[in-house]
Amino acid sequence: MFKKVLVTGGAGFVASHIVDRLVNDNFEVTIIDNLTTGSEKNINKNACFYSVDIRNELDTLNDIFIKKRPDLLVHYAAQVNVVQSNERPIYDSQININGTINLVQFAQAHKVRKLIFASTGGALYGNCRQIPSPETSSFSPASAYAISKYAAEFYIRMMCEKSGVPWTIFRYSNVYGPRQRLASDGSVVPIFLQNAIESKKSTIYGNGNQTRDFIYIDDVVDSFMTVINENINGIFNIGTGIEVSINELHKMIGQLTNNKRRPIYRPERIGEVKRSALCIEKAMAVMDWKPKISLREGLSKILQANP
Repeated sequence: MFKKVLVTGGAGFVASHIVDRLVNDNFEVTIIDNLTTGSEKNINKNACFYSVDIRNELDTLNDIFIKKRPDLLVHYAAQVNVVQSNERPIYDSQININGTINLVQFAQAHKVRKLIFASTGGALYGNCRQIPSPETSSFSPASAYAISKYAAEFYIRMMCEKSGVPWTIFRYSNVYGPRQRLASDGSVVPIFLQNAIESKKSTIYGNGNQTRDFIYIDDVVDSFMTVINENINGIFNIGTGIEVSINELHKMIGQLTNNKRRPIYRPERIGEVKRSALCIEKAMAVMDWKPKISLREGLSKILQANP
């Protein structure tokens, strides 16, 4: 059984929730985060925290692996802003590719027993013909972010298989919930919520018929916990399998907040995926997991937590 867990990006949205569950279940957790996008407010007080950049602070990283001797490496640190990835592809690749390679090398050298990696589903599959899209879908990355995640996946698979380190890769759909940053990519939910609460208009790019697969953070954490101490490895889509248009999302948030202001429509952004939803049959069968929280329920939870 794994007891010592090293979590990269543990001050960020998704990973901080995972850290909370791990700490609550009595795991010894160490967090690495350079706080570029993460927040000190998200750091669990019962976890050990190091402010480290996975791109270039290699001596410090090595010292942490030596001192903490993790059984499990949970790699969620990433540059996730799609627009920024296209504007600064070198910066994006330095974090998502080079940083990943650095961590896998340390995992190999320090005999880590398993690696869990956060990847992306919709961005990798792009405008896929099959919706919901299974893990076997052809890749059609439409952004530098998707390309960097695609490359990171292959480095993990190649390096871990050569060294015998078990690995699990989660390809997430659009995760939403408390602690999500307004400035982060894919942050349409918190932006719409905040605008609705403040009686402001939201902006929709394109006609709003583009679809996404929204999954609540608690369901994501539940899926993570199913593989942490089990011999479950491989690539798994984590989503709901349900397409929701941006127009439908805006309407639902308006109903929940009693905000009747119509959105502002602007030209669609270059490279935006038209339809996206993930097939989760593999995760349901192999992991014995399925999402429990509907979009309406998840949005209500956020509103209740932030009255």
